[in-house]
Amino acid sequence: MYTLLQQGIPILAPFFHTHFDLSLAGLGILVSSFSAGLVISSIPSGALVDRVGERWSVTAGAAVGCCLVLATLLVQHQAWAVGALLFLAGLLSGTVGISSSKSVFGWFDPRERGLAMGVRQIAIPAGAAIGAISLPLLGTIGGWQLPLTAIASAQLASAAIFLVCLKAPPGGNPARAQTTVWHGMAGVLRDPPMVLAASLTFVLVFSQYVLLAYLILYLTGEGYSAFLASLGLLAVQLGAVGGRMFWGQVSDRAFRGARKPAIRAIVPLASAAVASLAAISRAWPSWLVVLQLLLVGATALSWNGLVVTLIAELGGYQRAGAAIGLNSAAAYFGALMAAPLFGAVVDRSHSYRIGFLALACTTLLGLIPLTLTHEPRASSADGDG
Repeated sequence: MYTLLQQGIPILAPFFHTHFDLSLAGLGILVSSFSAGLVISSIPSGALVDRVGERWSVTAGAAVGCCLVLATLLVQHQAWAVGALLFLAGLLSGTVGISSSKSVFGWFDPRERGLAMGVRQIAIPAGAAIGAISLPLLGTIGGWQLPLTAIASAQLASAAIFLVCLKAPPGGNPARAQTTVWHGMAGVLRDPPMVLAASLTFVLVFSQYVLLAYLILYLTGEGYSAFLASLGLLAVQLGAVGGRMFWGQVSDRAFRGARKPAIRAIVPLASAAVASLAAISRAWPSWLVVLQLLLVGATALSWNGLVVTLIAELGGYQRAGAAIGLNSAAAYFGALMAAPLFGAVVDRSHSYRIGFLALACTTLLGLIPLTLTHEPRASSADGDG
């Protein structure tokens, strides 16, 4: 539900555009304001989770975020005020996604954790898929106000369920970090392996947000129907759902709890899959395009759970929140950079094909920080870092 809010705001762009009569640049600022708040708050939010614990961090972050999002209804005729409230909502609700990741990390041992985190990470493509299907329909009924109200309320309800249902891990509640939030932040920023793992996320996340922003435009420009283009984007998200579980299982079983070998296998496959988008032609049958996009999702969007697991294991449970926060900050920063940079390449070259080839090369660069990252032994992954 939190991902539905974070990724649902850009999906509402057409309704914001019509309601506020914004330029495209102004629209881009408005729909990215929530994520901009998350870029700033993710690392301190993670350190705060380490201090406070997961249950109340989720509930408090969701409650504050929900109230600020609903407050946009009070200023619905002023675009700058709506953007400011969405920015504050992102700034003050960063604990939600981090807490849920850390709770899964604490519940599973290293030989099960890859699959468990992969299942948890399907929240991202699942939220995007639900948003792509439901939010435009709600928007046609009640403008941007109705879907934004619905997803904010759904987030708050799911956080209440989390608060009531989350139990302590089988071994009991692990100890919380005793350092201050400031020292928790400084600790992960001074840790080279964690910074390298976050750099890997920054590079690999480009494909995720480029496809979200441009795939439909690309396919319709190639002559495919809007329906097929939307189906293609849905296929990418479904491929990501299956891929995150599959690669998590590969990491747990084939590589005995090691994350780097699985990620090392994914990166070149992801690069090749993204590059293959440059070959799409109207002469291709529709089923082949959908199959190709399923494979793109199963590679280029399937690494997330493994990298989150890797960076959390680098920190150990007591620093897992701050570590996941660092990774989230890198992901949200990549989200802010991906679409403008890709758009600039396409504008300059007048070719989506060159843009996708450049994106494929960027994806392949992820092997550099991955190679330099030292992975802890699976047997010690639960240590304090």
